[in-house]
Amino acid sequence: MLTRSGCALFPDPDPVSDEAAEAPDRRLCIKYLTVSTEFWKEETVRSKMHGLRAADEEADMETEVDVARQKQWTLQAIYERPPPVWLHPAFAAEFGDAFIAGTRFESGTLSTSLEIAVLALRRMTKRSGVATGLQHDTLSALNSCLASLEDALLLAHKLQSARSGRIFLEHVVGALDRMAGGELLIVPMQIARPIMLVVQRQLAPNEHLCTITLITADASSYHPTAAEPPKMRYRTCLEFHSVPYKRLCDEAVWASLWYAMMSNGQVKPPQAMLYDIIIPF
Repeated sequence: MLTRSGCALFPDPDPVSDEAAEAPDRRLCIKYLTVSTEFWKEETVRSKMHGLRAADEEADMETEVDVARQKQWTLQAIYERPPPVWLHPAFAAEFGDAFIAGTRFESGTLSTSLEIAVLALRRMTKRSGVATGLQHDTLSALNSCLASLEDALLLAHKLQSARSGRIFLEHVVGALDRMAGGELLIVPMQIARPIMLVVQRQLAPNEHLCTITLITADASSYHPTAAEPPKMRYRTCLEFHSVPYKRLCDEAVWASLWYAMMSNGQVKPPQAMLYDIIIPF
């Protein structure tokens, strides 16, 4: 029934009539509603009804969103023949950009890997991301991780574009000076191979101390090993506890790191400078 004031699919009968007493309880669930000012003939109405029954618009929309998301993570759209997965830029950046010899990814930078990690975490933590179903404490930890990686990415770009030791010192020492108790800073560098220094400043009353974690995928003989024939396993992380924070902020430390980064290894190999001279300092 359609009137000037409204419409009804099942108009109520006269409450005092016998029809009202015998009328069954009629209910209808509406999923899609289309309002049109046109006059539809019977064939047009049937065609419209058939279209609504044949396709689920909501499901189609979700499918389109998934397809669009997948296209952002593949090179198939621009390659007639997609390359192997190990040559995919996202895969290479995430799992060893600088260590794929003989490809265009050899001798890459950590900023590429950080770009991929930050992009993935940003998509996960969006309102429609896969992380929305996590518990509050887990999601909070994930957001903290994302914030630290975003700061590391910004610092990586600054250090990569630093043309002199003075600019390098300003960026790193300035970031350390701004750290408060309990905060974390990731310093990405390239000393022969990519390394990351993770600095965790302790809370009060121990703000004068910090923990430093050295991370590298190219673990050398300086790292603890575990022989499991026929393999030799290297620990990729080294932790240094109760390091005086004031000593870490000393420009002499970072000037030495800059020299190791720029060194060609004629006097002393860069890794030897890092492990034999700078770390014991």
